[in-house]
Amino acid sequence: MKKSLLLLIVSFILLSPAKSNIKTPIANTGQGWSVASNWGPGGVPVSEDTVIIPENFILNVKGNIYNSGKPRLVIYINGTLDFDPSGKLDLANFSEIHVHTGGSIKTNGSSSERILINNEIKYNGQLDGEINGPMFSDANTGSSPNGFIPLFVLPVTHVQFSPHLKNNELQLFWTIINEAGINNYELEGRSPNNRWETLENYKLPQASIENIQNEHKLKLTINGRYDYRLKLKNDNGSVSFSKTISINFNQPKSSIKLFPNPAHSVLAVNYGMLLQKGHISLTNVSGKVVYELSLAPGVATNINVSHFPKGMYTLSLISGNERFSEMFFIR
Repeated sequence: MKKSLLLLIVSFILLSPAKSNIKTPIANTGQGWSVASNWGPGGVPVSEDTVIIPENFILNVKGNIYNSGKPRLVIYINGTLDFDPSGKLDLANFSEIHVHTGGSIKTNGSSSERILINNEIKYNGQLDGEINGPMFSDANTGSSPNGFIPLFVLPVTHVQFSPHLKNNELQLFWTIINEAGINNYELEGRSPNNRWETLENYKLPQASIENIQNEHKLKLTINGRYDYRLKLKNDNGSVSFSKTISINFNQPKSSIKLFPNPAHSVLAVNYGMLLQKGHISLTNVSGKVVYELSLAPGVATNINVSHFPKGMYTLSLISGNERFSEMFFIR
């Protein structure tokens, strides 16, 4: 194994009630991308989907695919995305396009062949010509002809993926074999509609073939898509990223109501149903539990919040098999 290779074996046990939607083209008839039967599972990719273009596969982009309702997509191109004149992908913010080694974006040289992310042109067939991987584009890269930048993707193997709900908790496990002189790395996360942020910093020993194992636990409180990746820093100052791991989280609609929200002195919690014994906890933005209360049978309770610092909190309620979470503010 070459010294320049860092082998990452990332095992994510994702505790969520819904799997990420992965779409792969299985045919290229008619208009290509915009034909529902060309995709497996069936249906043109929609917001929050992950799109994988397989090796040696050519998928055409003809016409304006998303002329209404721009989707948020993560696209991995291992084959070819082939634009025809007027072919256009108009994507929402937080979308990503990964062109891996052997993958490419091809063009007929027309300025009408475009990829946009958050209304910014990332690819222009006339200016950019053919793009060959490894390259990468998202909302933070430049505009065409600099919309794609070199992509340094480290090999990532998913050893286990098990989506199960357990008290709205997400557990991430990974193992690193360091032979590339990586000094330290970060676990980065992105919650729905937010930018990447560092969740944890880690230091690595000197180059080694020994397995280095880590795990990280989070509590998910907001419905939507969550993304995670590892950001690795070499001793020469270069930075590399693992592939992005994505999940969709959708908790049951809460049958609890909080009033007033924002609260000033007293927060009224209405269960909307007759609960027997249960438990309430309040968590601040740092994830620290600042208040706990055992519930007596009833349909409502009041909590004195006047002594808590101002800010955003999450109220979690557990009663038997019922589990609900709701955000509120103290002003």
